[in-house]
Amino acid sequence: MKAYRIINLIEVILGIIFFLYFFACVIYAGLKINIIYVWVLMGAVLIPKGIVWLKRSDNLPKLIKAAYYVFDGLFAIFLSLLFVFLGFLINDMNAKPVKNADYCVVLGGGLKGERPSAILQRRINAAYDYLIENPDTIAIATGKKADDEIISEALCIKRELMKMGIREERILMEERSAKTIENFQYALELTDEPQSIVVVSNGFHLFRSKMILRNLTDVTVSGMPGKSDSILTPHYCFREFISFSIDVLSGNYKIK
Repeated sequence: MKAYRIINLIEVILGIIFFLYFFACVIYAGLKINIIYVWVLMGAVLIPKGIVWLKRSDNLPKLIKAAYYVFDGLFAIFLSLLFVFLGFLINDMNAKPVKNADYCVVLGGGLKGERPSAILQRRINAAYDYLIENPDTIAIATGKKADDEIISEALCIKRELMKMGIREERILMEERSAKTIENFQYALELTDEPQSIVVVSNGFHLFRSKMILRNLTDVTVSGMPGKSDSILTPHYCFREFISFSIDVLSGNYKIK
């Protein structure tokens, strides 16, 4: 089989996998997951394109053939960049935070009423583990109250950590932020010339979060990963790749 036919067969297979993964995510967590339809979109592009190219590649007009070659080239570049990003992301998922950091910043992650979402609960659990092992570290709980939330995410984080036994005086609150860069901007205003900061978030979110913080401060930055949801992790990783790419292209922060 010619090389380009193998590429298009791979595209068809990937398209089918993307459709199946979309339905698995919807069955597991519903349709409210951010940009979940991207898997349907990619499948809807890859499957027809791959099938047409496999069956009729010898009879297609030259202009369409050229467009298909360009698409295949761009798709190969896209996958290459994605795999490189995933390498960095997976490395941060398994990295160890520095010990006895001055502060650990716990990133907000959505509420259900006054209770943390599953994502946020995993971040809180990770923060608790770090604070227990490093008793001199001060936690900064971050996140404002969204329109559909009863309390701020920061207050929820603080309450949950206190229920788990962390003293109130070890927990500062930042209740103004709505996105990651704001989490850090406002949290840094609460710090007193720190030498090291640990970012507490889910593993898939640590790479981009640490990049953002490193562009806001020169202190030592490391990450404390919370557990990730096994079924939704591929989606969250892909979403991080898209967000990271947009940030870089927009000049929101630069790679250091």
